[in-house]
Amino acid sequence: REASPAPGNLAAALEESETRARLAEAKLEQAMAGYHSVRAENEALRTQMGELHEKHRAASQDIGASLARQKRAAARELQTERETIYARYIEILDNFDRAFDTMEARAASHSLMEGFILVRNQVVQVLKDGGFDRVRTLGLPYDPNTSEAIQVEDVEDPAQDGLVIRELVRGYRLDEHVVRAARVVVGRCLTPAK
Repeated sequence: REASPAPGNLAAALEESETRARLAEAKLEQAMAGYHSVRAENEALRTQMGELHEKHRAASQDIGASLARQKRAAARELQTERETIYARYIEILDNFDRAFDTMEARAASHSLMEGFILVRNQVVQVLKDGGFDRVRTLGLPYDPNTSEAIQVEDVEDPAQDGLVIRELVRGYRLDEHVVRAARVVVGRCLTPAK
């Protein structure tokens, strides 16, 4: 049989037990306060990370848009520069063609004419390599997108009505953009087709 504890010991044990319970509750409250503090910090950090992520995304979009604008501007500048440089070759080609049409050119020696033709063909090749091509107009219906009608000339053949019958100045395009419109003479038939 166990001996019953003395009433003084029982009170001391009870008091010790209550003290331990209060200490445990205090530690639990302290731990819970720490937990809530860490949780609040965690939420604040998540919010801050979300804001930083959004700022990063917006900055990335701005940088991307800026780079795209710079690329477009550089491409336009390069295109303009190409057109300017190649326009000089077109002028040289025009001068060759005008020189061939003179009486002096027709009277020149065969070997001199062959040399001129060789150089002219080189200029044409440089233009083709650069993406330039002639705008074809002769014998085709007049197209105001590629040609400029300098003159309208009466024709007898109704089939030539509205067609380009003479090309005064050749037109050129770079890729699909018309750099210089052709200057042409357009046929107009006044007699109705039978």
